[in-house]
Amino acid sequence: MPAHARHDAFRQSLDALDTKIIPRGGTDIAAAIHEAEAALEGNGNNDRILVLLTDGEDLEGSALEAARAAGKNGLKIFTVGVGSASGS
Repeated sequence: MPAHARHDAFRQSLDALDTKIIPRGGTDIAAAIHEAEAALEGNGNNDRILVLLTDGEDLEGSALEAARAAGKNGLKIFTVGVGSASGS
Protein backbone atom coordinates (compact mmCIF):
# COMPACT_ATOMS: atom_id res chain seq x y z
CA MET A 1 0.00 0.00 0.00
CA PRO A 2 1.48 3.40 -0.95
CA ALA A 3 2.41 5.78 1.87
CA HIS A 4 -0.31 8.28 0.98
CA ALA A 5 -2.98 5.56 1.14
CA ARG A 6 -1.77 4.48 4.59
CA HIS A 7 -1.82 8.10 5.71
CA ASP A 8 -5.36 8.54 4.40
CA ALA A 9 -6.53 5.33 6.11
CA PHE A 10 -4.99 6.46 9.40
CA ARG A 11 -6.60 9.89 9.05
CA GLN A 12 -10.02 8.31 8.45
CA SER A 13 -9.57 6.18 11.56
CA LEU A 14 -8.76 9.27 13.62
CA ASP A 15 -11.76 11.12 12.22
CA ALA A 16 -14.01 8.19 13.23
CA LEU A 17 -12.95 8.33 16.88
CA ASP A 18 -15.66 9.34 19.29
CA THR A 19 -15.59 9.38 23.08
CA LYS A 20 -19.09 7.91 23.11
CA ILE A 21 -18.06 4.68 21.32
CA ILE A 22 -17.38 2.89 24.59
CA PRO A 23 -20.46 2.82 26.83
CA ARG A 24 -18.70 2.61 30.20
CA GLY A 25 -15.62 4.27 31.58
CA GLY A 26 -12.42 2.56 32.54
CA THR A 27 -9.08 1.84 30.99
CA ASP A 28 -7.53 -1.52 30.24
CA ILE A 29 -4.43 -0.80 28.19
CA ALA A 30 -3.37 -4.45 28.28
CA ALA A 31 -6.63 -5.43 26.55
CA ALA A 32 -5.92 -2.88 23.80
CA ILE A 33 -2.45 -4.36 23.31
CA HIS A 34 -3.84 -7.90 23.16
CA GLU A 35 -6.50 -6.81 20.63
CA ALA A 36 -3.83 -5.20 18.45
CA GLU A 37 -1.74 -8.37 18.57
CA ALA A 38 -4.74 -10.46 17.53
CA ALA A 39 -5.65 -8.08 14.71
CA LEU A 40 -2.09 -8.03 13.37
CA GLU A 41 -1.47 -11.75 13.71
CA GLY A 42 -0.58 -13.48 10.48
CA ASN A 43 0.47 -10.33 8.60
CA GLY A 44 3.67 -11.97 7.43
CA ASN A 45 6.92 -10.10 7.78
CA ASN A 46 5.32 -6.66 7.79
CA ASP A 47 6.06 -4.26 10.60
CA ARG A 48 3.57 -4.60 13.40
CA ILE A 49 2.90 -1.21 14.97
CA LEU A 50 0.36 -0.02 17.54
CA VAL A 51 -0.22 3.69 18.06
CA LEU A 52 -1.83 3.94 21.47
CA LEU A 53 -3.72 7.14 22.30
CA THR A 54 -4.18 7.20 26.06
CA ASP A 55 -4.51 9.37 29.13
CA GLY A 56 -2.04 6.99 30.77
CA GLU A 57 -4.46 5.72 33.37
CA ASP A 58 -4.49 1.93 33.50
CA LEU A 59 -7.23 0.81 35.85
CA GLU A 60 -6.52 -2.87 35.30
CA GLY A 61 -2.81 -2.47 35.99
CA SER A 62 -1.23 -5.00 33.62
CA ALA A 63 -0.24 -2.75 30.71
CA LEU A 64 3.49 -2.90 31.32
CA GLU A 65 3.57 -6.69 31.32
CA ALA A 66 1.44 -6.82 28.16
CA ALA A 67 3.68 -4.27 26.42
CA ARG A 68 6.83 -6.20 27.31
CA ALA A 69 5.37 -9.47 26.02
CA ALA A 70 4.11 -7.81 22.83
CA GLY A 71 7.54 -6.27 22.27
CA LYS A 72 9.16 -9.67 22.53
CA ASN A 73 6.72 -10.83 19.84
CA GLY A 74 7.72 -7.98 17.51
CA LEU A 75 4.95 -5.43 18.14
CA LYS A 76 6.23 -1.86 18.26
CA ILE A 77 4.12 0.37 20.50
CA PHE A 78 4.10 4.14 20.19
CA THR A 79 2.13 6.09 22.77
CA VAL A 80 0.49 9.47 22.46
CA GLY A 81 -0.59 11.04 25.73
CA VAL A 82 -3.85 12.98 25.77
CA GLY A 83 -5.66 14.83 28.53
CA SER A 84 -4.37 16.71 31.54
CA ALA A 85 -3.41 16.03 35.15
CA SER A 86 -6.77 17.45 36.24
CA GLY A 87 -8.68 14.87 34.24
CA SER A 88 -9.66 16.64 31.03
